[in-house]
Amino acid sequence: MVAKDDEMFWPFATDGLYDTKSGYGFIRQQKVARTTSSSSGAQVPISFWKALWKVVWRVVRGILPVRKPLRVRGIDIEEVCPFCQVEDESIDHLMVRCMVVVRWWFVIMGGLRVNSFSTVQELLQQVFELNDPALAEKCVNFMWVIWEARNKLVFHGMQVVLDTLVARLQVVEAPHRMSPVP
Repeated sequence: MVAKDDEMFWPFATDGLYDTKSGYGFIRQQKVARTTSSSSGAQVPISFWKALWKVVWRVVRGILPVRKPLRVRGIDIEEVCPFCQVEDESIDHLMVRCMVVVRWWFVIMGGLRVNSFSTVQELLQQVFELNDPALAEKCVNFMWVIWEARNKLVFHGMQVVLDTLVARLQVVEAPHRMSPVP
């Protein structure tokens, strides 16, 4: 059996490529459920929470398909982190130990020093113990943005700059500010 490379595919566009028009169309077509956000009380599409939860659950369970675990499972890929090109890419490395990502956390999250954590679980536990729902939500959203940036680099060769990450985080957080879509 020959292993095929994974490809990113946006199922809401006929050509499989994401663009603003298809993203907006997707949002307009989704049923919006009344989900109370801990910080704003705004309505948020259930699909947003499902996608976000899926990644967070995989991060915490240690089953996000990053390079090192894929290599252990017999997939012939390079293990090195696509961001720093120094260490092997594990979930914990990708989210809290990669020197590139550590800088992003510090700048974007207002001085948060994630390099003091050795695992994602330690980071999340500390954040949730602070009882600051807005901070917890922003951290989880930022993990999603890191995962997206990683996939853009791995699958499309697109380098990500800090300004792009900030803009993407604002878009990810935007469902909390959206008014209900009929």
